[in-house]
Amino acid sequence: MNPDEDIKGMFDCCFTIFYQLKGFGEEILEDKLVHKLIYLLPESWESKKIAIIEAKDLKKLKLDELIGSLLTYELMSKRLIREKGKKIKEQGIDINIIALKSSKKHQEDSSEEGSEDEEMVYLFKNFARFMKSEKERSKH
Repeated sequence: MNPDEDIKGMFDCCFTIFYQLKGFGEEILEDKLVHKLIYLLPESWESKKIAIIEAKDLKKLKLDELIGSLLTYELMSKRLIREKGKKIKEQGIDINIIALKSSKKHQEDSSEEGSEDEEMVYLFKNFARFMKSEKERSKH
C-alpha cells in the first residue's frame, strides 16, 4: 500500500492480482488471503493491524469482515483528522507555533503543572497497586 493510497485502492490492486492467479489455476484460500491483506498494511496502520490480530482468530476471520473493519477505521480516522483541522482553524492557531505556545505556557504555569504531575503520579501508583492486587486475585 502506498502512503497516499486509500484502503479501497489497495484492495482493488490485491484482488486484481489474486484473480489473475486464480485464472492461472492458483487457488488461494480465504484465510490465507485475509492473512496476506493484514500484513500488507503499511506502518501507519500498525495499531489497527495489532488490534485485529489480537481480537480475532485470523483463520476464522471472513474477508468481508476484514474489509468492513478496515474501511470503517479509515473513514473514522479521516473524519477525526478533518475535525481536528477545523478546530485548529476555528481557534486561529498556526500549527507551526503550537510548540512555542506550549513551552511558554509551561514557564508561566509551572506551579499548576506541578500539582497536575503529582496527581498523575498518584493515579499511576494506585493503578499499579490495583493491577497487582487483581493479578494476585486471579491466581487464587
